[in-house]
Amino acid sequence: MLLALVGCTNEVPTIAVQKRLGPVAFGLPRGPHATMFSIANVGREVVVSPGRLLVADLLGVPIVDGRVRVELGDVDPATLRGRRLELEAQQIDTDAAVPDQILQNLADSGRFVSLSEGWQVRLPTDDDGDAVLSIEEAELQAALLEELDARQVNLRLWALEPIPRELRTEPFRVPEAASIEIGYGLVPSPAPGLVSDVSATLECASGATQTVLDERLTLEDAGWHQHRTPLPAGDGCQLILRQPGTATAKGIVVWTVPLLFAPEKASPPSVILISLDTLRADRLSGYGYPRETTPAIDANLIDRGVTFTNTNTTFGSTDVAHLSLLTGLSPNAQPILGRLPPDTAVETLGERLQDEGYLTAAFTEDGLVAGPFGFWFGFDSYTEFPVVSARRGLDVFEQARLFLRRHQNDRFFLLVHTYRVHDPFEAGPASQDLFRTDPYWAEGRLDPRIPPKARADWDEYDRGLVEADRYMAALLAESRRLAIDDRAIVVLVSDHGEAFGEHGVRGHSLTPYQEEFRIPLVFRGPGIPAGVRVDQTTGIVDVGATILDLVGASQTRLGEGRSLRPAFSGSRLDERPYFFRWTGRNANGVRLGRYKSIVRGERCMRFDLAKDPGERVPSPIPCDGEGEIAALRDHIAATQHDASAKAAKPEPATISPRVERSLKALGYLD
Repeated sequence: MLLALVGCTNEVPTIAVQKRLGPVAFGLPRGPHATMFSIANVGREVVVSPGRLLVADLLGVPIVDGRVRVELGDVDPATLRGRRLELEAQQIDTDAAVPDQILQNLADSGRFVSLSEGWQVRLPTDDDGDAVLSIEEAELQAALLEELDARQVNLRLWALEPIPRELRTEPFRVPEAASIEIGYGLVPSPAPGLVSDVSATLECASGATQTVLDERLTLEDAGWHQHRTPLPAGDGCQLILRQPGTATAKGIVVWTVPLLFAPEKASPPSVILISLDTLRADRLSGYGYPRETTPAIDANLIDRGVTFTNTNTTFGSTDVAHLSLLTGLSPNAQPILGRLPPDTAVETLGERLQDEGYLTAAFTEDGLVAGPFGFWFGFDSYTEFPVVSARRGLDVFEQARLFLRRHQNDRFFLLVHTYRVHDPFEAGPASQDLFRTDPYWAEGRLDPRIPPKARADWDEYDRGLVEADRYMAALLAESRRLAIDDRAIVVLVSDHGEAFGEHGVRGHSLTPYQEEFRIPLVFRGPGIPAGVRVDQTTGIVDVGATILDLVGASQTRLGEGRSLRPAFSGSRLDERPYFFRWTGRNANGVRLGRYKSIVRGERCMRFDLAKDPGERVPSPIPCDGEGEIAALRDHIAATQHDASAKAAKPEPATISPRVERSLKALGYLD
């Protein structure tokens, strides 16, 4: 995972977000997190989301002769006319009759997949007849991504309700040299050829009026649109967003949160967070690995910055570790393991940076960090690409470079995440010949614990890392070309590592050992010394607090993290415990300095990583002992108040077929 902070100098004023015209500005309620709405593969913060009305909750619907056909006798056809409808499906893995209570339990606890096509609702010619839902089995099978051995499904049919036709803010001040960014998304209705008008007007107390936006949309305009317009300074100004006409018949328009920008001569740096998923520290050549896997990272980051050689993650899984990165919370302290529900008052790094005037955006490859799991909170826009693609890694980095071009003068927080190094290990053609003839296995320069049958994957992992390094090289080159490289603080970090049989296990999230838990962490930029290595124990939970400190945020604490900035100048950090977990009941651990202790039920043991870095010989220790074991016991006790919500299996969420395919490709779904 890479994290970059792009700064600015006094010579080029930075354009910062001076005000967010969110729901509260329009007199609407707002929960702990912003309201997000997704069209296609992009989720955005919106002023108000269309209401979702559950019109049919259908259990155990049979599949007969290659089709699902249901008469919706309990549904008033009037609630469906002119509305955009959404359908979700869940396969029932049996042909046998299932009691209604069991079907309901499956619906309440299982995963639903949204169906974008292959189904229709036929309405009667008058309101006295029944609406009929029909689905083609082939489309249902394509969405669920599996053979439909069972012949029944659970279904949920929703109707989207339009947002208010007019939204008006409370009065606000427009500063000098300001501009406003107005965005909207069009969700078309099923009826072809219809149009929708949208407009935005600024009215100020002086009587001045400015039309900021006035457009007529066709269904070809479906998707998101953003417009930035200069504004004259003024007091007592109100922004009015309008969608005149009958919205239900013209498609649904949703408004993104308008952003008021203005220049600042003295400004903290921007932030770019790039996540190279599954990158273990000992595979970077700059960390001493004999193969040249990361020349761009080595030359541009490690040689020019501060490298932390002893950084630990919190869990060997993408979702839990990323949530630790973005909230500073260890697994036991997370509201739900690897998930951030919309009603949970846990601040994210993105939300804190929004409060500091940052424009925020993310480009990611969905899977376990899909937006609906809570990872999009704190981002004005959250764009997801599929993992199942020959372009894995390319799209997110290309979009990151495009974002830099568009926003080089803005103060921004940018997240870029790719599974390029994650299993399945599939390097592209440009890397296929690498590491096939080098002598390192024969010479014993690579880990001798790796069994021969795992070495092909080890080599393919290295080839994928070379490709990820090339993507990083292109991003850094773009930063230099745009003249922001000299103003950039860059941080490299990963969510977790990968086991190749060092302790008899392959993959990640299954063991507590360092091949999964040791990750890279490097900071580089103005004011940061070059070529410095810090061997003190640090954690992924510290990254957010360090960023907030570097940008001069009003509050730097984030979750359990602490700023590592003092170590840049050689100061010793106070030793503190870092808590972690792995898959398994009561599987907890704690790192304190050179010692790493793990708890498996009633069995406790400790490794001295200074003497035994390969974790070969654990020392049994009392589970009611002192030191780090006592700290772990207190930590677990302090987070048990909602332990029932912290089960290893996160709460279900409705996902798209694209995310379903990604989760299957990554091995997270059967």
